[in-house]
Amino acid sequence: FMYKGIPQSHGFPYRYDPRTEEIAEDPPSVLKEISNRFSQAPSRHAKWYLLDKPKVLWNWDIIQGQGDAFIYPVSNSPYFHNPLFRVTHQLMYVLHYPIMLLALFGCLIVWLPLTKIGLPREVLFPAQFCSLLLMYYMLIHVVGAPFPRYSVPLRPFLYGMALFTPYILIRSIYKNRVPLPVFEQAK
Repeated sequence: FMYKGIPQSHGFPYRYDPRTEEIAEDPPSVLKEISNRFSQAPSRHAKWYLLDKPKVLWNWDIIQGQGDAFIYPVSNSPYFHNPLFRVTHQLMYVLHYPIMLLALFGCLIVWLPLTKIGLPREVLFPAQFCSLLLMYYMLIHVVGAPFPRYSVPLRPFLYGMALFTPYILIRSIYKNRVPLPVFEQAK
């Protein structure tokens, strides 16, 4: 998200690139530029598109905005003064990446054959729908601009998928557990 490593361009690389108009002229121009960049540094751009862009999209810190969890500058917020709100803010900050990883795992696990653990279709279908929605959204923004503020409306779906993962794991363990032998007590 920087033009030639210039720190001031972070979040706004197109403002610093003199070729922005030429590159963004039409979709074939954009694809040609992406192709050129991949041919010049294939591993760097593969990493950018496959790992870094998704990480940027789901990042806690808003790149273009006030920063932290705030998109627009605010003069006052309960998150600045109220102890309960401050604790919830810190908790979500600490849990953000574990939640994102659980959500990613959940988005993948819903496509495995889950009939062995007896997951009903009425549970699986909404989870698969959420998975498709999140993967589609990520794909669109990985191709385009993965600004973290665009992921905020999907946070409820991410949190749902993150909660779905332990549900599946616990259900699987419970369903497939081996019963322990019960010893008769001496009378």
